[in-house]
Amino acid sequence: NESPDHACVRELKEECGIDGTKPELFTVRGEATRDPRKHMITIVYSVTVDPEGEYKAGDDAATAEWYNLKTLMDEKTEKDFAFDHHSILSEFVKTKLSGY
Repeated sequence: NESPDHACVRELKEECGIDGTKPELFTVRGEATRDPRKHMITIVYSVTVDPEGEYKAGDDAATAEWYNLKTLMDEKTEKDFAFDHHSILSEFVKTKLSGY
């Protein structure tokens, strides 16, 4: 039994080996058509991490890697992301990283 904010920090540690702090709810997505496999609800948090932290893929993560956010947004399109993840990231950049 744990709250969603505690679960996101735990999952970050389990799947990427990164310690996170200060989870802040960003958005909840639950449109029935966002994942063609089944109805999936996603809760998205912004979490503070050490950018120099060592990462490693856990059992549910195929890989773990730092990406340059500007490069992702400039060079990748919706088809390069799973489901609606590009739109979530775009919304995050527009609302949380003004002037980016």
